Amino acid sequence: MAQETIIKAVEGLSEEALLDVMEYIDFVKFRSSRDGVTGGNATHRHKKRKIGTMKGKIKMSEDFDEIPEGFKEFIK
Repeated sequence: MAQETIIKAVEGLSEEALLDVMEYIDFVKFRSSRDGVTGGNATHRHKKRKIGTMKGKIKMSEDFDEIPEGFKEFIK
């Protein structure tokens, strides 16, 4: 059913537009294979994230909240 809808949607498109469609199809196929999606099941595309996996791995500089030297003259 979806394939028939796609075929009808691309009828009459220019050659350039059809090449864009093919490029997008290639992108979707690549993304699906990379993410382990089979059969077009988008609900399982991404793995569940675990809370706290980056804890302790990101450090902020001690002077993070300080205004950088070159910008002090613009702040009033």
